[in-house]
Amino acid sequence: MQPMGADSDERWTQLLDGALDDADRQELLTTAAAELNRVVADRGGDCRGLLDALGAVADQPVTDQLWDDVNRGFELALGANPARLVNWLVLDASFASRLAVVRPMLDPPAVAFLTDLLVRLGDRLERASYLFVTRSEHDWRLINREISVDRSTGRVTVRLKISKYNGELVVIEGRPDSILTLADAVLTAVNAVADRNAFVQDLTPFMETVEQTVAMLTGEPVVEDAGNGASTVMGRASVPGTGPPAPTPYR
Repeated sequence: MQPMGADSDERWTQLLDGALDDADRQELLTTAAAELNRVVADRGGDCRGLLDALGAVADQPVTDQLWDDVNRGFELALGANPARLVNWLVLDASFASRLAVVRPMLDPPAVAFLTDLLVRLGDRLERASYLFVTRSEHDWRLINREISVDRSTGRVTVRLKISKYNGELVVIEGRPDSILTLADAVLTAVNAVADRNAFVQDLTPFMETVEQTVAMLTGEPVVEDAGNGASTVMGRASVPGTGPPAPTPYR
């Protein structure tokens, strides 16, 4: 195991990258948990004032600067290792799985503090961490899809609610033909990028959706090729997604 010391930040980065072995990971988390236990104990287990202070720091527009601001606040209030522990928790979108890992290392008041912190600020911190890395506040974070049918007229309406990382909500609504025109424009823009390496996410779900859409519009079934696992619609084979993995949202 590596000794704890001045390279603590590097070890937290290694943890986020999945580069620490189990022993080093356990030691790093145990040390941070013990320090957080002391911080909470020094306050007599009552962290309401601390939560309010941290909430005041985070209660500003979610921009790429917010991540720096809240981390300075966490380090000042909690210390370096507990602040990195909070970062590590926030960078798992579900929060719960990582909190379950450190729960046995924490005293009940510290568990309550982290739970309250994540409930109050987790969503804002997750968005802020993404913007800190990408500097792209207009990226889409969540897309909700609604399709409604008017029973009296049979009219179909498609509604897309797009949540951005900067907190904006964009609503796109129209008949299927309008949505198809929009989809054509989006695919034209994708083609205009003209660089496969510009797309870092796994393309497999996208290619599957394209195949299913072509099959629905043409009435041709998607045929699975048992030889190589590829699918074919109207004689055109899908290309499995390749390329670099998606970036880790914290450095």
